[in-house]
Amino acid sequence: MSGRKVVALLVVFLLYLLLGGGVFHLLEEAEENRMREEVFTLQETLTGNTSELASLCAIGNYTADNIEGSPESDSPCCVPQKSIREILAYIEASVIWKMANLSENNDTCVHLEHLPMVVLSLDEINNIVDVVSLAIDRGLDPRSTPENNAPPRWSFWGAIQFSVTLLTTIGYGSMAPATPGGRVFCVLYGLLGIPLTAVLLGKIAHGLGGVAVRLTHKIHQFKPSWNNETVGVVVTTGLVVLGLVVFVLLPALTVSIVEEWVYLDALYFMFVSLSTIGFGDYLIGERRDINYSIVYSLLIVLWILLGLAYLVLIFDLISRSIEKVGEDRVEDQEMAGSSPEGGADDAEKVDGNCDVETVVGSVMSMDSETTSL
Repeated sequence: MSGRKVVALLVVFLLYLLLGGGVFHLLEEAEENRMREEVFTLQETLTGNTSELASLCAIGNYTADNIEGSPESDSPCCVPQKSIREILAYIEASVIWKMANLSENNDTCVHLEHLPMVVLSLDEINNIVDVVSLAIDRGLDPRSTPENNAPPRWSFWGAIQFSVTLLTTIGYGSMAPATPGGRVFCVLYGLLGIPLTAVLLGKIAHGLGGVAVRLTHKIHQFKPSWNNETVGVVVTTGLVVLGLVVFVLLPALTVSIVEEWVYLDALYFMFVSLSTIGFGDYLIGERRDINYSIVYSLLIVLWILLGLAYLVLIFDLISRSIEKVGEDRVEDQEMAGSSPEGGADDAEKVDGNCDVETVVGSVMSMDSETTSL
């Protein structure tokens, strides 16, 4: 396939990616916003950040440092000692209101699980568990508030990142459509997009392998006395090491700095992602205390696409090396039982530039294999 066709294929892929991001964003954003609002309301209720108690917060007049005898606290609301009775009065009034409401709505008796035991009723505790479980399933920290929360997953850029994990089949398992429309579109989108992505990654890997072949031939033309096989191995090894640095080591360093991870954990995440294993035990862009930039998100998308192509090339080289070892053993056994003339003919076949293409350029045949998929 010519370079123009590869560029055209890349443009089609990017447009398809934008289409998926836009549609998933439209289908899933409303449901995510509803869930986030439930979590924010629950957090406000549990921490006492309601309109009735807001006036008791000593922000601006008192702090944990200038209230005598008060312990240090990270809470944004510091209640002076003189206002404690007002807090107790509010709690008492809330319990009395709940009891009165239960009495009005039940003529005969009140179920025990509906009574406010230790301020919260059993129904309220179950609701807390449900909201917390839903938040965890949807990737939102249950402690999130409107002021302190992770970025929405189904924003336009978040939906594009999901589309990338769908098309590349990484599938961390931590993010999935929650609406019927989103699930139907996910099936149709992946049905066409996954083969398209496989072809694109194969072409990119084919191009990377072609770089090694061309570079080896240029070195051979400049230094014809050098052994072709040795030059091919050195060039391939150099490109593999360069790709390891560009697509694994440097991205891992970036992720470890931004996400505040241990570097070894970042390396683990790199391999699990690029190999499409996708356990989902480590995820990026999920911290509620970090303000992620759009540049970081774009770099992650670019890294996934190019890194996957690089790993396709590496896996192909490893597979072909294993196959070549087995083939060499078979050939050695056949040559041992063949005539000297046959051995001479075989020796002539492995001489010259053909050997370079066998060692370095074997990945070039990936083009036809990928297309056949």
